[in-house]
Amino acid sequence: LDPGVALLGKPYRRDDLARKLRHVLAGREHVEQAQVALNNMPAVQRLPGTPVRVLVVEDNADALAATLEILDYLGYPAEGAATAETAMDLLAAQRFDVLLADVELAGTSGVDLAVRVRQQYDLQVVFASGYPARETPIADAPWLQKPFTIDDMSALLIRLSAVPR
Repeated sequence: LDPGVALLGKPYRRDDLARKLRHVLAGREHVEQAQVALNNMPAVQRLPGTPVRVLVVEDNADALAATLEILDYLGYPAEGAATAETAMDLLAAQRFDVLLADVELAGTSGVDLAVRVRQQYDLQVVFASGYPARETPIADAPWLQKPFTIDDMSALLIRLSAVPR
C-alpha cells in the first residue's frame, strides 16, 4: 500500500471499521481550525468542565450506531433514540446538552421534535441530514451535512462545548 493508505479487508464488522477509523485518525490535529470555522455558533449553557451530553435521534440503525461510535471516540457521552417518542422519554429521564436530530424521521419529523424539545428543555439543537440545508423554525440550529466525517462532528462539538460567553 502507498504511504497513508489503510486497508480494511472485507467482510468486516462495524467494530472492526470503528477500530480502523480510530487508528487512522488518532494523530490528527484539528482543534484550532474547528474553533475558527464555527466561531459564530452559540455555546451550550453548562458548567465549565462538565462534558457535553448528546442525544442522537436517528431512525436508521446503522447510522445511529456509527454516530454514537464517533461520539464515543471523541469522548462525548451520548445516548441514541430511533424515534421521537423514545427521545422524549430519554430527555425526561436524563440531562442532555445537545439534541442531534435527523431531519427525516419515521413518524415525527426531526424538525417537529426539535421544536418540541426547545419548548420543554434548554438545549442546543443540531440537525443532521443528507438533504441540503434549509430554513427551520430554530434559526440558531447548525446543519450537519450527511455523510459527515469525524472531523465535522468534532469541529461542531468543540464549538458547542465552549464555556458560555
